[in-house]
Amino acid sequence: MKTARFKLYHSAGLRSARVKWLLHELVGDDFNVEYVDIYGAEQYGSRYLAINPNHCVPTLEITMENGNSMNMIESTAMIALLADAFPEKGLAPPAGEFSLRRADYLQILHFGVDGYDAVADPDPRTRAAGAGKRRTDRPTVHEEIRQ
Repeated sequence: MKTARFKLYHSAGLRSARVKWLLHELVGDDFNVEYVDIYGAEQYGSRYLAINPNHCVPTLEITMENGNSMNMIESTAMIALLADAFPEKGLAPPAGEFSLRRADYLQILHFGVDGYDAVADPDPRTRAAGAGKRRTDRPTVHEEIRQ
């Protein structure tokens, strides 16, 4: 893989934990982590919204050796890209391979995310608000727990 630098915007207990784990497997401690205080609603602040307009965590900032960079906001895509970018680690069947092994890998990768999403936000009030929106007329389950 061409040299790249990674910065993970992370909050414990969210999908960023699995991206952080994978980065440790692939590059050791050679990446940056910035904690996002979701309980303090930092993901809705102007600084974070400039990084990720969808206000979700994780965000993975990838900077290539030539200085070009981008922010990834979908954790399953981050995992698939990272596993494919380091084939010598043997964490995924080769991306160029059309095989039952690759099909099974992708199926399990996406199944794991769908199962996690079903329990990640057990509050139907926030799920019903729709993508990119948050109901503010009632506290979320997280806010109720903290009170």
